Amino acid sequence: MNIVVLGWKHENHIVESWRPDTVEGLRQLGHRVTATLPNDETTVADIRHAARDADMLLWLKDTPKSPDREVRDCLRELESRGVVTVGLHMDLFHGLSPRQDEIGKTAWWSCQYVFTADGGPRDWRGVNHRWFPPAFGTRYLGLAPTVERYRHQAVFVGRPIPRLHGRHRSELLAWAEKTFGAGYALYGTRRDRKVWGWDLNRLYASADIVLGDSADAPYYWSDRIPRTLGRGGILAHPYVEGMDEQGFTDETLIRFPRGEFDTILDRYTSMSDREIRDMRDAAITLIGERHTWKAAMERVLKEVGLCG
Repeated sequence: MNIVVLGWKHENHIVESWRPDTVEGLRQLGHRVTATLPNDETTVADIRHAARDADMLLWLKDTPKSPDREVRDCLRELESRGVVTVGLHMDLFHGLSPRQDEIGKTAWWSCQYVFTADGGPRDWRGVNHRWFPPAFGTRYLGLAPTVERYRHQAVFVGRPIPRLHGRHRSELLAWAEKTFGAGYALYGTRRDRKVWGWDLNRLYASADIVLGDSADAPYYWSDRIPRTLGRGGILAHPYVEGMDEQGFTDETLIRFPRGEFDTILDRYTSMSDREIRDMRDAAITLIGERHTWKAAMERVLKEVGLCG
């Protein structure tokens, strides 16, 4: 099939990003991505021209240069010619302003199908919404050798954002600092502490426990779950409704009731070396079989009727 991607961003400064992974997943399935259009430079005329022979327009959210009304009219015109319009984004929308206020109002929300990582029984205001759990690219799939400088009892990669994470993430990090002391390390908050690509694989392979957290919402988690498990990290993450059906069980990660941090240490110290190795292997296998971008985009194409 011929697929046009709208919402491309120039992200050469980022080693790992879901937007290029989306395109790579489509190409791994054998489809042609004939144009990637950056929103801030793209007009309705550009979209019409690029999608003139397309089977699908995949819009990775954000806002094109043309007025919203013109973009809506363009989508309807493309659909009348048989082009399937699909919106895709990895954000949580419900419970967060202004994201929730935009649902159903802007042109992106009027695509024939809209996929987000925000699942569960929520009011989508007439949008044809589908749940899309975050996926993982194949470039960094697998367990790296351990590295001495990354040997920690517990690590966290990222930073607290109170508007999104509330108090839970800050409380988790405070617990880790108190519990593990010098055995705890925080990465990603300063330029000299950022870890990307295969260095992140080495960090997750070398650390005993990788602490994880996502905004508190059923059927939602960030891509830190597939990005950690796909690297074989022993991930500790609050239990979220919806995990079981995606294979994120107690065999693939350490799940704990939100806020009950001592459960993390209790579970880890109860595991034998063999059980730890098995968890790393099971996590990589799960991501490789069910949660790569190739597998995720194949599910999208099936749901929109473009493949059997």
